[in-house]
Amino acid sequence: MVRSELPNFLRDPMDRNPHAKNLDNLKRAQSECFGVVVNSFYELHPAYCDLFRQTECQRAWFCGPYTAWPRTEDDEEEDAAASKGDRSSWMAWLDEQATASVVYVGFGSFIYFTKQQHWEMARGLEASGRPFLWVLKESEFAGGGEGWLPEGFEERMGESGRGLLVRNWAPQPEILSHGSTAAFLTHCGWNSVLEGLVSGVPLIGWPMAAEQFYNSKMLEEELGVSVELARGPVAEVSSPEVASVVRQVIAGERGEDMRRRAATCSDMIRAATQEGDHKPGASIKALDDFLEEAASARRATTATRPAARKK
Repeated sequence: MVRSELPNFLRDPMDRNPHAKNLDNLKRAQSECFGVVVNSFYELHPAYCDLFRQTECQRAWFCGPYTAWPRTEDDEEEDAAASKGDRSSWMAWLDEQATASVVYVGFGSFIYFTKQQHWEMARGLEASGRPFLWVLKESEFAGGGEGWLPEGFEERMGESGRGLLVRNWAPQPEILSHGSTAAFLTHCGWNSVLEGLVSGVPLIGWPMAAEQFYNSKMLEEELGVSVELARGPVAEVSSPEVASVVRQVIAGERGEDMRRRAATCSDMIRAATQEGDHKPGASIKALDDFLEEAASARRATTATRPAARKK
């Protein structure tokens, strides 16, 4: 990785870096804590896991991805409440699409684009000729979305059935696991990355901040499951570029290879999170090891604690 590929918060001098204090606090907490539970799995990047234990934190348990664990009734109820009853509309739309044909576009709750970037993405998605489901924040629909999307864009997509715009929130894992979903346009936040890999869906990356730049590079250059569309909040991207990348991932030879590799990652995750008495997956075993070590440390602390004085 070269300097130009680093996020701004690492390139700026530390005394002018607003994130420096947070980084220092994180390092301090990591050095003082009992250990670290990591939302990843060993088989995804064994060299990094080994290096992390050797240089950063000897006690590290890679127990993820958490999104691959069985969902509870509480999870389902929270999703239903967050979707505000709109689930039937987007699920029905996905059900009508061909297998492995839809581009899912979701950039999380804290990623914002300029109006020009929004316009180019919208025009590019339309020009790609591929169906898409795009989750947008409520703020981007203020005043009916005026200014944030090309004039008549939502109406054209609705009338043609080629695009569905979802306001504010949608259950991302459920969309990614749907049979019609073929690609995921994402900011490469770690939770989103893992949700895409769990479902075996290739990614189109536009990293914007924090560790997303590293994630995008690993996904494309090491795992071969992603192609980077743009990089950073000030990146200029054109609608022809968006359309070209979408077509490449959905129907191109590279896209076929990405799907095979993404499916392999999904199989690895299932193996890592597989429960069983005889040979549990690596993440299950890591969780068991963590619970045992934490319980053992607590017992040792209790045994050495001075008894309370009687009054």
